[in-house]
Amino acid sequence: MARVRAFTDEDVIDAANALLREGKNINGTQLRNRVGSGRPEKLYEVYQKLVADKQINTEDLSAPTVNDVALPAEVLEMKGDVIKLLNTMITNINNQAHRNAEKYFMGIVKEAESTALSAEARMNDMELEMTRAFEQVEDANDALEELNTKYKTVVDELEVSQTALSTATQQIEGMRKDAERMTRNLENVTTELDITNSSLTKERETNQSLKQDAQYRNTEIEALNTALKTATNDFKTQGVTLSETVIERERALELVNQRTDQLTNSEYQLVILNEKNAQQQMALGENKAQLVTATKMIESNVEEIEKLKASLNTSNDAVKAEESKANRAVGATEVLKDEILALKSKEKELYKEIESLKNKIAGYHAQEKNDE
Repeated sequence: MARVRAFTDEDVIDAANALLREGKNINGTQLRNRVGSGRPEKLYEVYQKLVADKQINTEDLSAPTVNDVALPAEVLEMKGDVIKLLNTMITNINNQAHRNAEKYFMGIVKEAESTALSAEARMNDMELEMTRAFEQVEDANDALEELNTKYKTVVDELEVSQTALSTATQQIEGMRKDAERMTRNLENVTTELDITNSSLTKERETNQSLKQDAQYRNTEIEALNTALKTATNDFKTQGVTLSETVIERERALELVNQRTDQLTNSEYQLVILNEKNAQQQMALGENKAQLVTATKMIESNVEEIEKLKASLNTSNDAVKAEESKANRAVGATEVLKDEILALKSKEKELYKEIESLKNKIAGYHAQEKNDE
């Protein structure tokens, strides 16, 4: 994404007018030095547009306007004598200078012109270097802004991952509590099942005892029936003992009926205990299934948390990498700024040197004209 232009048309106009007043050439590098921001080529493009729109006057503003002032009458009267005197003095000076310093003067002029040309060439090279440096600074700023955008995106993704991790952690904590509750319920059901099994075992032992007692009573009944048959056959001869035998038989039958009722009751209780045991076994199986399901869900969420942690670590690494890139870009920008400051310092020195050489050359040319 392109950055917003860091300078205005007024900045370019002010910089161009300042350069015109100083009598300097206007190019992208000079405009960049004055404005302090923007790419040199973009600044020069805006400058050309402003010139075309006549918002910048390219006439030389360095030379101040001087109004002519009339000479006093006394000076005008002396003008002829003064001119003659000046002509004589100039002729003498010119002859003297021409004889004594012609060769020296020409050598100095050539040396100064050569030095000026060299300085201008160095200035052009420095302007190219500064242009490249400014371009690198702008590229670094663009890269830095892109890195900042990426950094914000990675930070947002990191916050989303952290939120998801927190939610998953809370879900797992709830599942762990549910698993602990189901484990406690399973332990309670197991305890009740053990108690029921113990009661069932006792009932079975009682039932077995009742069955043995019933078998014993059945044996007694059979014996009594046999005795009754024998007594019936012997009734005629032994009729005196029949009533006692019948009474004893009725007692035995009553006792058998009591034992039979006890046996039936025990069998009914055994059936109830078996049903209760089956229900508890079913509940135990359901609790075990729920516990297995909860365990699988916990394991699945643990895997998801590990993935989130890995993603979080990856995001952290990406953040660190982007921060490292940004730091390197900032460091490179600072180095370029230092180089630009050094180039500006050299540029000022060259300007001073060029101005000094121009003044010397102008002085030599003026002296040469006076000598002529």
